[in-house]
Amino acid sequence: MRNEKWDDMCVTSGGEKMVTGTEFTGRGPPEIVGNASERHVGVGENRIPALAQELIDAIIDEVGARKWRDPKDYATLTACSLTARAFVAPSQRNLAQSLTLSTGTINSLSSALAGSPHLVPYVRDLHLALLFPNTSVHDLLTLLLPHLTRVRRLVKSSEINERWNWDAFPANFRSAVVALFSLPSLRCVALHACNGVPSSIIRHILLSCEQVYLSSVGIEHEDAVFPQAEDSVASSVPLEYLALAYEPETDVALHALILGDEVAHRLEGIRELRLAPLPGPLDGLETIALKCSDSLEHLIIDFGICKELGSWGSMMYREPLVLPHIPGLRALTLEASPDKLQISDAGFTLLASLQTCAPNIENLTIRLFELPSHHDEFFGPPGHHDFTPRADVDQALKSHAQLQEVHFDTSSRSSKYSDIEFESAMQHKLPLASAAGLLTFINNYDCIYPMALAMAVFPN
Repeated sequence: MRNEKWDDMCVTSGGEKMVTGTEFTGRGPPEIVGNASERHVGVGENRIPALAQELIDAIIDEVGARKWRDPKDYATLTACSLTARAFVAPSQRNLAQSLTLSTGTINSLSSALAGSPHLVPYVRDLHLALLFPNTSVHDLLTLLLPHLTRVRRLVKSSEINERWNWDAFPANFRSAVVALFSLPSLRCVALHACNGVPSSIIRHILLSCEQVYLSSVGIEHEDAVFPQAEDSVASSVPLEYLALAYEPETDVALHALILGDEVAHRLEGIRELRLAPLPGPLDGLETIALKCSDSLEHLIIDFGICKELGSWGSMMYREPLVLPHIPGLRALTLEASPDKLQISDAGFTLLASLQTCAPNIENLTIRLFELPSHHDEFFGPPGHHDFTPRADVDQALKSHAQLQEVHFDTSSRSSKYSDIEFESAMQHKLPLASAAGLLTFINNYDCIYPMALAMAVFPN
């Protein structure tokens, strides 16, 4: 069905159009026609055969794949889009693949997409980072969302710890959001800081997506948005990755939905599970890990609180944390955001228990992203590194039959010497494991947190 308001917006938009070859130069880039064997660049005897379109597409896609790591590649893609007509489509496809709609950019981006509607089908990754309630934002999204019909990955994050409240949305906006969740192309969904989300939406996501991230999501049972019959046919897409950050004792409805009969069978195929216990040891989340135990290969425990989506985390807990027995586990990752690069006694106790709870683990990764010191009751003041050997942990790691690597990935926000001191401390604490070549270190002195990009909440 035609959307007349959108059509009018496309025609009358005063916003600046997104760059294409003809619009930017007025006459377009050099046109290359015919087969690759017939197309040439240059004049006279020094003409160079043009590349096949498949090679051009592959080269541009490679540049596009790197744009997450180097912002300069965005400029490279823009330059490529102005080189020749053969470069326009693949460059625009990569430039428009990811779309972030924030409160400050939604007006300009909506105008740009209305001015160049051919770019809209290229959007595959959609990040919503908006302040609500906001009538103008609701109206723009209600017009725009129905045209984003090929979204594959969707992230809803928060601005300034703001939460979405489903009941506060106008009916037409709720309908547009439901349609977005219903897209056949949608494979990955991340929701952070949402209140009153209909349980049918969460159930639909868990039953139909490959990768799901749920953090601080409150659900409501009354609103049945998706008819039960739609989910009666099991999804052919397996749920391979699940990330959860909530308190089972508080978020009873969500916990019951995940472990309920409708969804529980989907847990049996999960290969990678991320748990962010709030605010302490697993507190009931281990039941989900046990449901996944037959297929689970990689377990991630995030001792921070949703740092992927903008909130600050806590130190690694001082309380003992007991992992469930998962014999098939091959990789374990522990993440924390302390004010000082260090591992607590509770963390060392967990490492000493790996032989029992994960007898087949091959790779252990510990990621520490140092935050500036806050000197409050939550973080505590920074201190000096403790070089006292931990013989119990050292012997447990050294004698673990399957363990191949203990990898420390650290990022110091204060000084690179913090990383050096931490590496030295671990080598003194774990001399046997160090001598056996198990310990490896990587230091990212000036890195941006890898989770800073919204789509990084998904493993791939």
